[in-house]
Amino acid sequence: ETDRGPWVRALAAAGYRVFGVNPKQAARHREVMGNSGAKSDKADAHALADMVRTRRHQLREIAADSDQAEAVKVVARAHQTMIW
Repeated sequence: ETDRGPWVRALAAAGYRVFGVNPKQAARHREVMGNSGAKSDKADAHALADMVRTRRHQLREIAADSDQAEAVKVVARAHQTMIW
């Protein structure tokens, strides 16, 4: 349910298609699926997978960063480290 962070970057870099899902969208989809309301990781994973399968056209796919963007990140981190 997030569009940034190390897991998202790693999945996108590995070639997986990653979709950012708004938590409210996910909650509404869970309601439509008719879940009992009890939250569990397994049920959430199933609901999100079903959402991507049935509503992919409503979701935003996360693009992996280009090699140039990754290089800029490395330089910016090194610069920040040197300042600290």
